[in-house]
Amino acid sequence: EQVDFMRERPLLALEQLAATTSADQSKAAAATALREIGLWRLPRYVTGGVLVALGMAAIVVGVLGLLLIQPTVLIGAGAAAAILGIVVMLVTSLARRATAEQAAERIATAREQLLDTESRVRARESRLDAIAKAFDYTDSQALITDWEESQRLRDLHGPAQSAEQQLQTVDQRIAELTKDAHTLLERAGGGEPAPERLEAVAARIRQRIVLAAERAALVERLAHVDDDMTRIARDAESLAAQARATATAAGITAAEGAEWPAVIAQVQVRVRSAARHRAIVGTELPALERERLDAATLAALRAEIEAAKSAGAGIAPAERAEADGIRTAAEAETRIQALRREFDQLRERREAIEREIHGTTTAYHERHPALGEKLEAIEAALRRTERFRDAVLHARGTIERVARETHRRWADFLNERVTGLLKVVGSNVSSVRFGEDLDFALTPVGGTTAARGKVVHQLSSGARDQLHLAVRLAISEFLSRGGERLPFLIDDCFSTSDDERATAGMRLLIEGFSREHQIVLVTCHRQRYETLATHDPALYDNGVNWLELRAEERAGESVV
Repeated sequence: EQVDFMRERPLLALEQLAATTSADQSKAAAATALREIGLWRLPRYVTGGVLVALGMAAIVVGVLGLLLIQPTVLIGAGAAAAILGIVVMLVTSLARRATAEQAAERIATAREQLLDTESRVRARESRLDAIAKAFDYTDSQALITDWEESQRLRDLHGPAQSAEQQLQTVDQRIAELTKDAHTLLERAGGGEPAPERLEAVAARIRQRIVLAAERAALVERLAHVDDDMTRIARDAESLAAQARATATAAGITAAEGAEWPAVIAQVQVRVRSAARHRAIVGTELPALERERLDAATLAALRAEIEAAKSAGAGIAPAERAEADGIRTAAEAETRIQALRREFDQLRERREAIEREIHGTTTAYHERHPALGEKLEAIEAALRRTERFRDAVLHARGTIERVARETHRRWADFLNERVTGLLKVVGSNVSSVRFGEDLDFALTPVGGTTAARGKVVHQLSSGARDQLHLAVRLAISEFLSRGGERLPFLIDDCFSTSDDERATAGMRLLIEGFSREHQIVLVTCHRQRYETLATHDPALYDNGVNWLELRAEERAGESVV
């Protein structure tokens, strides 16, 4: 159980990382949604408040009678503006409430996930501490280090053990086949089997097996072809019968053995006729019906015509009857005075309307210049704002395009260079692919491509150090293309690598980079590098200078 727990520890760490990342992303998305809702509501609340304030001010001014011309209109307009402002604020308050509640729920769920993840982490750490204590380790980190070292040694010796097992299996199989061959030859009376005879018999057996397999495949293909031909003929007969039935139902003669092009021509004629009929019934007739006037409209028009004829004929019948009823001069004078009073009232009404028009015109001419200047200033500010917005959008697009192009050049260079450096040092990573965000994915030898966060935890410490060193070297090369060569400062980058990879890595640094870059390698394992130098003294004599850092105090440290 403890071994299974130690083996599943990297997977548990990945699950923890994935859960934490998912919770953080969900929490960030919900917070962003809440901010967007707040930014969306603020201008609408301001607009509603301004409308309510203006409406209340207009109502107060109209009630107090500060404006003598049509205060009722002012009060009505103020009430409408206040009501509109209240409606805007209510709609804004209710809008997107469901989205805000969902965002709040997502934030609460993300917090619960983070708390659950933290509790699982604490439980796993307690389990590690218990296992470390059970095996007399100082702490859980010492247990993890010892476990990773044992896994690394097992991975190193795994291929050799697998090869030995395969070799034993092959030897056992050869012995079994040889025994079977002896038995078969003894039955056939062939005597002692010679290797040439065994090979010839095996070749004939293999040839016979191949011929039998080809014959079975041909028989199966012929059966499939016969089935396909039968099905196609049956489908053709069914389609022909359906076509004849359809043509007969449409009134088209399609006898047995009839020429199908002639039948198709008749069908096309029918189709065009049906399309024309649908166009007439569905489009032209409704359009003509819409243009035709209904009975009520015709009656109203006729009534207007009759009224116009009556008005053009002279005095209306009622007025004529009223005039016929006047018998004396006194009655005529009374009627004239009444008409004069009506005329005076109409004239006074006209003068009042003219005064209202004059006041409105005067107010318009007084306020129009100031409002026009204000409108021009607002339009000028709007144009400046639009130009600034366009400039900002253009700059943003340019920056994003340049960033994408720069990242794409980085990615293209790093894809090729990092993969080549890893092959030189003998890493078990077959390829590295960088994206436009300069994050990368790895493809282990014999594995599938996966994201860096998932694959890096599956690599050994030495493989991770080699990967990070290759990325650093490739980035330094890319930054040094302008003519100024960057120096390298490396702190014991091969401490987790075996001797073979450390040798390959030092050769890469000395032969591949030291001619163009200054490389400073700091290490506290000088004896190891001196041992490596004894295996290739010419390489180290020509490209390596050994320096001691405060040898009198810290003799164990040195700089290569």
